[in-house]
Amino acid sequence: MGLVPWNIEMIVLYDYKNNIEIVGTEQRPFKNIQKLITTKEELIPLVKDIDFPKNNLIIRPNNEDDQFIKKDFLSVDELFNEFDLLLEKSINGVVFVENDHRAHRSVNRMEAIRYATIDLIIKCHSFCPECSSPGFSVNRGEGNLPCEYCGFESDTFKYLVYKCNKCSFEKRIERSDITNVDQQYCNYCNP
Repeated sequence: MGLVPWNIEMIVLYDYKNNIEIVGTEQRPFKNIQKLITTKEELIPLVKDIDFPKNNLIIRPNNEDDQFIKKDFLSVDELFNEFDLLLEKSINGVVFVENDHRAHRSVNRMEAIRYATIDLIIKCHSFCPECSSPGFSVNRGEGNLPCEYCGFESDTFKYLVYKCNKCSFEKRIERSDITNVDQQYCNYCNP
């Protein structure tokens, strides 16, 4: 993926009865802002880009290490007023602006946490065929699907391996969603 900010959310349930952890996860790209700005005009596109105030900002005078922090803005007017005050406080005439990554101030994180919770619930309702413990879920991919054009193996996995957290029983299931891959994913056709 290159250098893309990435958000990984994990929700963990510890099952004392079975002495196991069940983990729900969600991963997705995350828009990250860290910028020194000098005018409100520079702040306007950032506000629009992150869907403010659903996703909030944190501002500081001078630089990212300044201990004076303003956050929890409820409106654009409030943000702009605090920006002006911090710009006046700033020794070097800049304000450092960054995303507020706290979940209660980031709708994007809240949504990812919701999906991690759904993943956890699904895993809690998936029982091991061997010992009946909850959390029987995909542990890894194995095998290689062939390229639809040349037939050589790709790096795309062919099987899903389900594993029990308690008894370590594994079940290998062939993927039903695809049987081969486009040549763009083939290391021979598209090195």
